[in-house]
Amino acid sequence: MSLLVSILLYRTPFYDLPGPGKFTIVMSTIAGILQILAGYALLKNHRWAHRLSLPSSIVLLISFPFGTVLGLYYLWFRYKFRTKKI
Repeated sequence: MSLLVSILLYRTPFYDLPGPGKFTIVMSTIAGILQILAGYALLKNHRWAHRLSLPSSIVLLISFPFGTVLGLYYLWFRYKFRTKKI
């Protein structure tokens, strides 16, 4: 989602954007690449996949409404098995 936002923002003239606009494009691109890499690592069952997915899902919580749902789903799925039944 954030990678799509950065691609759409990149179509505007980059030199016309104020400082926060450039920062948004750069951070959205980085977050999008990390999310794609985390998803690929989860699919391939790499050991380091959850270390990358946790910060990626926390960053994803900011993107309302789809990012919030996806980030909460990952956090719920990740931590639901660690609770003990009393």
